[in-house]
Amino acid sequence: MSSEVRGRPTARRAWLVALAGGALAVGSAGAALAQQPTVINAGTDAQQAADALNQNCADMEKCDWDTKSVTNGWGPPKIVGDKLYNCSASAEAETATDATDTRGESTSLSESVALQISVGLSEVAQESVEFKAFSNQTEGFSTGVGVSTGVPVSPGFVGWTEAQVNSDLVTGSASITQGIHLIQVTGIDLSFPTGSLPVSESSYNQAMTAQEIADNCAKVENLPAGTTSSARAAVAARAARAATARVPKEKPFKITICQARRGPDRCTRRSVKGRLPERHNLRRVTATLERSGRVHARDKNRRGGIRLTVRRDIKAGRYRLIVRKKPRTVTTRDSQGKRYRAIQHRITIIPVNVRWRQKR
Repeated sequence: MSSEVRGRPTARRAWLVALAGGALAVGSAGAALAQQPTVINAGTDAQQAADALNQNCADMEKCDWDTKSVTNGWGPPKIVGDKLYNCSASAEAETATDATDTRGESTSLSESVALQISVGLSEVAQESVEFKAFSNQTEGFSTGVGVSTGVPVSPGFVGWTEAQVNSDLVTGSASITQGIHLIQVTGIDLSFPTGSLPVSESSYNQAMTAQEIADNCAKVENLPAGTTSSARAAVAARAARAATARVPKEKPFKITICQARRGPDRCTRRSVKGRLPERHNLRRVTATLERSGRVHARDKNRRGGIRLTVRRDIKAGRYRLIVRKKPRTVTTRDSQGKRYRAIQHRITIIPVNVRWRQKR
């Protein structure tokens, strides 16, 4: 009995020691977990990255910027003016030439989401050692951009112009310190117009999709306030069908398909079905046949018509024939009357149906 009594305190002490050790282990594990940073990739989750920066970096002393690379090239493309949807049954239209825009410092986050970046990341990045070593500029520039030529838009097509300006391009990450909690925002892209031109203008002329036709060409008549939702839907459906009926139908046309190998039967004429713009020219252009972001055939011959050389198997299905004219350099003026050089690109995107299968 006495030995049993003496053993109880010993067991209690051992249990308390084990409990204390466990608590320390749990505390150490918790501290270790607390030290693990939360990583947000701005490229894949721009909204979360923007929220984290705006909420936590009002005091920039709590945010550190780490420059990954600085290069020079074209800044991000932005549309100048509006898109023009040609819903006419026969008349060709042309996009406006009086649209202007001013390009300044920008970040991929503010371009990807509606929420603007309110913190001064651009100023911090611009003051970094890496940026100063690469660029002589110590203050930001803004560049005026104007559309110098209109885009001809055929019935059933949509046209617009995108512009890019020469910029210093910076990639990096921001580390946000909140007590012992750390948030790291990676994959941030910043662009700083250098003030040196030229400007790159890319004018697009693309066949409208069925959804674009329904959204932009279907005029729904005013209905009484008491009209049921099913009746409104029926009217909208009829308007969409009427708009679609006005768009020219796809017609077959031929392109030349060449195999990568040499031989007498290397090239053959093949028929595809698509909707060509009225003022199109399939000669003295380059072209690609693309599907799901992959190039299946490419043409580098400007001298004659389209001659596509097969790069990967072409199977029956829906593709995009992207036709590009030779770029040209023009001198134009911005909204302030300042002259600048613009490199103009003309791109026509034609959805086509391929009903044959051909291997390299």
